[in-house]
Amino acid sequence: MAGYGAPECGFDLVFQPPLPVSTRIAIVSKGTGKELLSAIVYDEGMIMQSGNAAAEEPVSLFGVPSVPAPQEPFSERGVAIAGNNLILFDISDLVYYIGHHDNLTGIQRVQSCILLAMLRHGIYDRRRLLFLSYNNHRGHFIHISVEFMSALLEDLLRPARDRRIAYSREDAKVGLLPQSAPLHQSFGALAGQSAVLCLLGAAWVNRDYFRRVVELKRVLDLRFAMVVHDLIPIYARETCDQGTARVFTSFLKRALRNTDLFFAVSQNTARDLQRYAEEIGVTAPPVIVTQNGSTFDEFIAAGAPPSPLFMERIRKPFTLFVSTIEGRKNHIFVFRVWQELVKAGVDVPDLVCVGRLGWRAEQFLSKLTETNNLQRRIHILKDVSDEELDWLYKNCLFTVYPSLYEGWGLPVGESLAKGKLCVTSRTSSLPEVGGDCAVYIDPNDTGSAIPVLRRLITDAAWREGLEHKVVTSYQPVSWRTVAERVITGCLEAGRKPRTSIFPTIDCGQEYCFGALPDALSDRLGEEMMAQILETRRARLTSAYLSDAAFLAAEEFRIGESWCEPESWGVWSRYPDAGLGFLLPQEAQGGVQACLLLNVPDPLRGMSFHIEEDGEILAAGYLNSEEVFVTFRMQPRHDAEGRVLPSRLMVRTRHDPAKQAELRAIDARGIGLGFKRFLVNRFDDVLGRLEVMERLSMRALEKPAG
Repeated sequence: MAGYGAPECGFDLVFQPPLPVSTRIAIVSKGTGKELLSAIVYDEGMIMQSGNAAAEEPVSLFGVPSVPAPQEPFSERGVAIAGNNLILFDISDLVYYIGHHDNLTGIQRVQSCILLAMLRHGIYDRRRLLFLSYNNHRGHFIHISVEFMSALLEDLLRPARDRRIAYSREDAKVGLLPQSAPLHQSFGALAGQSAVLCLLGAAWVNRDYFRRVVELKRVLDLRFAMVVHDLIPIYARETCDQGTARVFTSFLKRALRNTDLFFAVSQNTARDLQRYAEEIGVTAPPVIVTQNGSTFDEFIAAGAPPSPLFMERIRKPFTLFVSTIEGRKNHIFVFRVWQELVKAGVDVPDLVCVGRLGWRAEQFLSKLTETNNLQRRIHILKDVSDEELDWLYKNCLFTVYPSLYEGWGLPVGESLAKGKLCVTSRTSSLPEVGGDCAVYIDPNDTGSAIPVLRRLITDAAWREGLEHKVVTSYQPVSWRTVAERVITGCLEAGRKPRTSIFPTIDCGQEYCFGALPDALSDRLGEEMMAQILETRRARLTSAYLSDAAFLAAEEFRIGESWCEPESWGVWSRYPDAGLGFLLPQEAQGGVQACLLLNVPDPLRGMSFHIEEDGEILAAGYLNSEEVFVTFRMQPRHDAEGRVLPSRLMVRTRHDPAKQAELRAIDARGIGLGFKRFLVNRFDDVLGRLEVMERLSMRALEKPAG
């Protein structure tokens, strides 16, 4: 009915208890007797496949080709960029966002504009594009029909009253959209193809995001590219939520280990990224600067003007400030300037602030309350439609944007693209956006800003001359240009030589499976030092652990049977879990491996074993809360003498009753917990003895508490 593709339906089938593996289910039309789909049960779920698909030409539910498709432009409005790579866009954060919000803003608006420009202009063959979202309910990626996603993106940029595409907000909150299927259904079709996974949005809220990326790299041999929108949580940390600063810092450390190519939205952000890589002692991958588009309405058809009621609310003349109302955007600065101008007798225009309330806005909001919105001269508008924002830009006297720090600065470009002068800061990336068409001020010095703004308000000839320069000189950046740079960068990433997707283990280095300790401490002085020592103290050696000892351990985990790391370690999911790594050249004579496990109560007394390629390396019983296992390993080689990855499986016996008991104490269905791991060369007798000695001494320590 919405005109975006053939009618389809989908649903979950849940069987209790789960059906045996390899059970075949046929979905049949009751009216005609025709078989519509067949299903093959695997583990606790099923793979849906078309009953008519040829076995020798595997396809997914949405027709992912098993061989490179011919390169044809999708649209006559643009020429497709040639390339045989599959490009997979992880849009999980966009899906979660539309589950919670009606209108796109910020990073979600940016990635929507890039993707829509890509699809509208046929920049890349859409048959070589996949949109992915992470199903938080099932713990795996799904891929979404390109046709549906294209229609949904168009729809989301319309006013809410005109939208036609239906989806469940509750499903979107866990990453689900209509016309989607589990990505692993298409692994057979995708295997062997050159592929790039691209992240345009924000994934740092997911502490275990790069486990997913690394796992896809192992399964599909793809490269990974991502956009860095800013490094505000690192280099302007005082202006943002400290929780965000913590998770973002950890995220970026992981990104620098696992990203093949970065996109940065500005030269300033690219410099910040390189600076941070140098500070933590790593080499940053190549960076391509994409910039951001200068328009917010590039994809919006001309619609009806705002309602008369809206226009009557806005007194002319007025100045416009478009931004989330938060400390970093510096609304309090403009308030003080306006307040001083009023005291000086200047007839100031009203100040219209458009944006939702954010973090650290309390000083500005308190001043508004104390002064009755500066005697009704300052107004806050939330949930403004594109038509209303367009009207505000066109009818304002000029715009202000005195932000303290930005990755780009969308409102500056939007203002100039509308032919309106913008007063902004000469900091971070903002001069890149405004060029020589913006008016610059010091965002920390109201004294120097007051005469500039006073003249703009009172000297119409000067203001109009500056505005004429904007109209005649400003060169806006189109979203199509940004999308072309993204596609070109993805193809460049696809040509990068493959690097190992398994970390190389260092003999004698203890690895911790726990979460990387926060870079920020909530303690002071001696307490802070004690916290740092405790979180980085080794258990099996006398050393203290570096970031790499935590980050590499995260990358040891293979498969989907893992929960997120916690402070002590990480839970696997019952009944087994896998570890993968490369042994170093110095380990040719063999190694002694040590693994420290945490055992939940329901698994006490059960047997377990560790195997590699079907060979049992260790076996025993889980007789205590903490179990230490030691076993020998030999490196394995391919026909050309190269070291092959060591893949260990740690298994316990599958027991449905135990599984139910484990789910009762933790809904994630936890299994064994993994704490520490270490290997020593077999001929390193002193290193092996140190481990035994450390464990013996810990057994004599007084229990905590």
